Amino acid sequence: MRNSLYVLTKMQGGTERLAEALQLRGFSVEMEDDCICLKNGTVRDREELKFFLDKLNIPVYWHREDSFQLLVNRFPIQMMKKIIQCDGRDYPFSVAGYQLRWRNFVTRRYGICTETLQLCPFTAVLLKALNEVGIVTVTCCNGHKRHQPNFQFSGLFNGLWFKFVQAQYLNELILHYNWKVEFVYGNRSTALVAHKSASENWNMMKVLADCEQMAKTLRKSAKEIRYLKRASFKRSMKETAEAFVDANDMKGLYDWMKQQVEKRINEQSKASGRHVLRREDECANF
Repeated sequence: MRNSLYVLTKMQGGTERLAEALQLRGFSVEMEDDCICLKNGTVRDREELKFFLDKLNIPVYWHREDSFQLLVNRFPIQMMKKIIQCDGRDYPFSVAGYQLRWRNFVTRRYGICTETLQLCPFTAVLLKALNEVGIVTVTCCNGHKRHQPNFQFSGLFNGLWFKFVQAQYLNELILHYNWKVEFVYGNRSTALVAHKSASENWNMMKVLADCEQMAKTLRKSAKEIRYLKRASFKRSMKETAEAFVDANDMKGLYDWMKQQVEKRINEQSKASGRHVLRREDECANF
């Protein structure tokens, strides 16, 4: 018989609870023995994490610049909530013209570095995962219980690439909300937007649960996703890709990008003797 969530939570040690709370707030941390290590964080992230832990009076000892240990055995659930629900800060962001171009999409292996405590709680964990797998995502908003939670991609190509990744890697997840890629700013960019039924209210813990599920699944396949993008799209395809944009043919662009990836996957399948492409249950609605 599987342990209940309550039992599993009670069985967690203090360090595990602290690590989980930081992960859910968006910090890229991992457990290593009895220590918590900050992975892929910016210098500013390290500084803010130290200040954040100090501000909450959480007793830790830093072994290195990116590794610390909790100095008590217990860590209350209430303190986990304080970390997870800590408000983000307003910050300016912009997408330069070159970032919208095909060349930038093709050559960039990873996304952008973002400062964790600037990001909205409940959604930060997914934004960090998206950038880790190479899908450039510039900002996120949890909707503050009033509006639709959403993520802003850098341009059209990153959003449509995520749409394919979503169909191939996330389509079997059981989520609370329906997350769709939508065109914004007059079809100049794309966003991932959550949808609910008219009778529902937005629930931030459900938003967090959805984002955590998607983030964990993406991270498990991060290397594969980055490789697939690099192998499928080339700088020499620039004229074809940008011709779809100039014609405002978003469905044509998505179908063409999907075809390039499927062609690459089928080549790999023949080489390895097995079929690796997951079937897309339904086509995108444009």
